[in-house]
Amino acid sequence: MFLFDGVFFQLGRHGIARVWRSLLEQWQGQPFARQWVLIDRDHTLPHLPGYRTVALPAYDAHYLGQERYRVQRICDRYGARLFVSSYYTTPVTTPSLAVVHDLILEEHGALHPFMLPEKTYAMLHAQRFIAVSQATAARLGRCYPHISPAQIATIHNGVDAVFAPAPEMAIRTLRQSYGITRPYVLVVGDRVGVGGYKNMRLLWETLAQHPSLGEGLSIVCCGGASSLEPELRQVWSGPVHHHFFRDDELAVAYSGAIALVYPSLSEGFGLPVLEAMACGCPVIACPCAAIPEVAGDLPLYISGTDPAELYRALEAVQDPDYLGQYRQRCFIHAQKFSWQSTARAYQSYLLGAVQQRMQAQRGASLWQHLANLHVRAESRREGFAHMGIS
Repeated sequence: MFLFDGVFFQLGRHGIARVWRSLLEQWQGQPFARQWVLIDRDHTLPHLPGYRTVALPAYDAHYLGQERYRVQRICDRYGARLFVSSYYTTPVTTPSLAVVHDLILEEHGALHPFMLPEKTYAMLHAQRFIAVSQATAARLGRCYPHISPAQIATIHNGVDAVFAPAPEMAIRTLRQSYGITRPYVLVVGDRVGVGGYKNMRLLWETLAQHPSLGEGLSIVCCGGASSLEPELRQVWSGPVHHHFFRDDELAVAYSGAIALVYPSLSEGFGLPVLEAMACGCPVIACPCAAIPEVAGDLPLYISGTDPAELYRALEAVQDPDYLGQYRQRCFIHAQKFSWQSTARAYQSYLLGAVQQRMQAQRGASLWQHLANLHVRAESRREGFAHMGIS
């Protein structure tokens, strides 16, 4: 029996939440789904028929000890053999497996300070780990030296089938619905603001320094803060559209964009890059961390520090010859990443982890039984010797 804490659905609907929703949907209707109990935090878990669920109040990081005992009681109630959290919560004694999406907290400061102590504890408590990329697996070992490579499995994320090229009519409808009148570049991510490792200020500076380009473009942002930071508005005052698209709308937005601009300096996987490629959208990115592992040589890579370099890339992706060659290759590449294969890999690894632990427990029980027999035999010999019987 596996116990899953859906705590990240309480925190957001994109990024990690999309990963877990896709995995859980893949297992729906299969016997494997009957081996799970899902914790629903404050009624934020997606509707997932076929799974048993148990309700808990919203996660409160101010009471970590209470949270751990609360989770442990549920583990005990259902006889969970392995605990899996969507975002680094832990029980007290039940073995856990941690899925590591990135090391942003450790490498770029406490973006969510209240989660850093819990993540550190989760890394110490877990016996097994799944990393979403080889780059993340390598960084995991550097940030937490007590974790050995043998404890880590690398399983790539997948791309949802909704991400595919959209017809022109759908693109026109989306643009009309959201008032997007100019050609646009797309920015996607949970943190698309002025600072931090996402490095989005570079795009605003590029459009400001090259008016011939900036006068004809707009920026469409999906995710991040609910409104544009004043610091960015001061850099470039052109049209910026900020929306929280549904996945089907995001696929259309990718399909109609000049490019996805993704100059992030640190990525555990970079799911938007793969989604854009599946839709035929050119990608401009930095060759940092997991991006080359996931996207290969298909994006136009930039250093992430030079606006002139990004300007040249934005010009290049609009060349018809480039677009024709890129789209042929990117569709083939994106098909290598499916949630079906990701879900199968997770299932195999999770079942293997439980089976290995059960075998270890049986082995320990056998050795304990033999040790007890040896103790009893020694006691009998001592008793016989005391009575003068050899």
